[in-house]
Amino acid sequence: MKSIYDMFRHQAGQVADLDQAFKNLGMDFPVGMRKKYFKLKDGSEREITHSMVIVREDSEIDLGEASEIYGLVSYPLSFAFIKPMLKDNNIELMGGHVTGNGERAYIALKSPDDTIVLSDDPTDKVENYFLLRSSHDGTGSIEARIFPYRALNGTAFVPSENAAISFRHSRKVDDRLAQAEHTVSSIRNEWLQFSEDAKMMSSIEMPADKLEKYFLTVIGTKTPDSPRAKNILEELIETYNNGVGAKLGSTKGTIFGALQAVNEWVDFKRTVRKSKFYDEISARVETLVSGSGARQKAKAYAVALGLMQKMKGF
Repeated sequence: MKSIYDMFRHQAGQVADLDQAFKNLGMDFPVGMRKKYFKLKDGSEREITHSMVIVREDSEIDLGEASEIYGLVSYPLSFAFIKPMLKDNNIELMGGHVTGNGERAYIALKSPDDTIVLSDDPTDKVENYFLLRSSHDGTGSIEARIFPYRALNGTAFVPSENAAISFRHSRKVDDRLAQAEHTVSSIRNEWLQFSEDAKMMSSIEMPADKLEKYFLTVIGTKTPDSPRAKNILEELIETYNNGVGAKLGSTKGTIFGALQAVNEWVDFKRTVRKSKFYDEISARVETLVSGSGARQKAKAYAVALGLMQKMKGF
């Protein structure tokens, strides 16, 4: 099974032509707005005035609703603010994904200057990846969220359930520059906090008598009474002991290792509910980036952080 970033279309490294990059990522399709109507009792139709239908014009597929007042925003315009980030802040565009028929789009970015190595093994590292999310609705917002990536086992951390920042779409150049600066600053601040947390969690032993309780708290039960809860607990313990990189200094017997076990289980073993609106990859992207999978990993991070602070006497 592919990791979250391997499910994205790749556009690695420095980008000379951002428009071509959006084309490579399948984000350059045209969108338009169509009027909506509802049927009256006499069989006639009346226009709905407060919203319109977003239509993907190359396939005539509807992508949801938007306000006529604020209109539409194409993905190339929505994400245009990343251009100064790529040029002036040494940020790399790594890939992107469009879910379903184009209802939402994600951009994966990387700050190559921000990497932490957590043990003597040079592969035991975490890199500062972050994601941007947008839709076509002009009333909506762009969200930026830190998703540190551990390439060793293909897992992404979710330090917080909330986005690092969010802001409204804008066509103004000055606004885009401010958005770029604010995004880079906010992401790097969160990265510094994550780095500190990860280093400390990897240095603190996970007490054997607390491991099972930690996993049960994360999956939302006090005791593994049901067959499903029992199976999940067994899978988590097995991943903790024998998962990819489980024997490294940062993970073997540590709080960080327990957190990594949850990340690996969610990213690769947790069942993703199928949807009639999304293909399998889009369904996985949605749940791991902003759905129940992301929330479960954020909970695992918060519980591990609380346990660490308690053991350190904070």
